[in-house]
Amino acid sequence: MGSNKRKKLNERDITGLKFFDKLAPLLERLHHDGCERDRAGNRQLHYDQYCMLLLLYLFNPIVTSLRGIQQASELM
Repeated sequence: MGSNKRKKLNERDITGLKFFDKLAPLLERLHHDGCERDRAGNRQLHYDQYCMLLLLYLFNPIVTSLRGIQQASELM
């Protein structure tokens, strides 16, 4: 079984990044949701960021895996 080598995503491969600038203020109120349970205070991924990554995955057919989401998040 060979693995499919996928190329790294470029900014031009991802569509709709300009809409995330408009969407971020709307989701900002979700930033601290669920942080009450984080007793260590080391949370790196907040709920608003998670929602934006999920929307990025849903609206971009080129992003097909967690690795693709990670590469796309580096472009944002």
